[in-house]
Amino acid sequence: KLYSVYLNGQLAIGVAQSSSTISVPVNGLTQNTDYAVRVQQIVLPGGRTSALSAPVLVHTPLYVAPAGISAPTDLRATSVTAESANLTWTASASPGVTYVVYLNGGARPTFSSATTATVGLIQGYPNPIPGTGLRAGRSNQVGVAAVDASGVVSSITEIAVTAAGVAAPAPTAPTDLAVRSRSNSTIALTWTGSSSNEANPTVSYRFRVDGVTGAYTCSQYCFGATGGTVTNLAPGTTYRIGVEAIGYSGAISDITEITATTSAP
Repeated sequence: KLYSVYLNGQLAIGVAQSSSTISVPVNGLTQNTDYAVRVQQIVLPGGRTSALSAPVLVHTPLYVAPAGISAPTDLRATSVTAESANLTWTASASPGVTYVVYLNGGARPTFSSATTATVGLIQGYPNPIPGTGLRAGRSNQVGVAAVDASGVVSSITEIAVTAAGVAAPAPTAPTDLAVRSRSNSTIALTWTGSSSNEANPTVSYRFRVDGVTGAYTCSQYCFGATGGTVTNLAPGTTYRIGVEAIGYSGAISDITEITATTSAP
């Protein structure tokens, strides 16, 4: 059986379905808008059509961003070495939160109500993962944010921490950053790759969205990539998106950024 679905008198979608109960998504609608939905059957052969069904009024909801929560304060770093530092902070004023720690924009979830943490090399098998600790001889951005039970994240409280040691050479910054495609929750990008003059020239890439890295495709250790997709974005929202290269030793390039907007819901 063939059906046509009309929204406010305009053909929106055609459906081929043999089931007596039909459920189909209609995309590309405008938020906070009324739509009169009507359905018509197309009878084959010949393409004869039934009468339109009685209209059903559907109202699309208005997208509302989650309510904010209070950020932790008074972040401090002690026992700073070439690879790690101990952190303490004053708890968020919002009740029932846990904390996420950030090192140079990379999230290190702790999921604990404690107001202390240590940032340093991530232990892999059989050795720690290169590039996951403090960047020796360089300024490092260390931060902490509160997360409530529903997953809403506060703003990040950050400080700069200079690690001991000799700085490794940073790779060159990615170039030619451009938007390849977008939807109401994703933005796909391409770029020209970086180079490194380290003894091991391996370079990976990660995204920063509004200055922060997160759970995005190629968030870390996407070796050799020259494109990726930022996910879990809000519809109809403008973001500052950047890509930076990470050398084998953890040295990070300058960031290359553009501004891009997701499509409306």
